[in-house]
Amino acid sequence: MMALKRAVDVFRLVDAEANLQMVAIFIAVCQRDGITMKELTTDLEISQSSLSRNVQALNDKPRRGKSGLGLVRTDEDPNDWRRKIVILTARGRQLRAQLSEAIG
Repeated sequence: MMALKRAVDVFRLVDAEANLQMVAIFIAVCQRDGITMKELTTDLEISQSSLSRNVQALNDKPRRGKSGLGLVRTDEDPNDWRRKIVILTARGRQLRAQLSEAIG
């Protein structure tokens, strides 16, 4: 439980308003860079709408008048244009390293 708290604390240095679902999504992408949106909904047992909202916040797209975090990007799956894959950006990889260090 302490590792999760440390992860949330590190993540909140990037976004003080981050919710636990956003942190969980980011950690899932860190574990499986290139994971599909569908896999994320299944693995984390969250709705497509919640996933989309949180991935948009993690992306570089503006949300509610705020800039996105720029931690991930979404691309079309080269094998199936209907599927979207979530990939860490350079900033996301830096945060992943910080989280790994904090969690131990």
